[in-house]
Amino acid sequence: MVRVYLDDILVFSKDANDHTKTMKEVLQVLREHRLFAKAKKCEFHKQEMELLGLKVTTKGFEMEDKKVTEVQQWKPPKNMKGVWSFLGFCNFY
Repeated sequence: MVRVYLDDILVFSKDANDHTKTMKEVLQVLREHRLFAKAKKCEFHKQEMELLGLKVTTKGFEMEDKKVTEVQQWKPPKNMKGVWSFLGFCNFY
């Protein structure tokens, strides 16, 4: 499975063989359209990574631990402005 967000390409695979096959296909499509991936920005065969404030694992998507801690430590709002501020903060993440 391949997912693209702006200039990020994520490839999810069931196993290493499937991953290698899919990566070859992705790189071939990039080559055919004269697009290139910088090797120093690429990461292959990772079991876990962070992207856009999310932790992507073999089990799915989770919020980064840092973000969860920030929400848990947020002081309870004392008025409507505080509620809106908290909701805006949560919506950002």
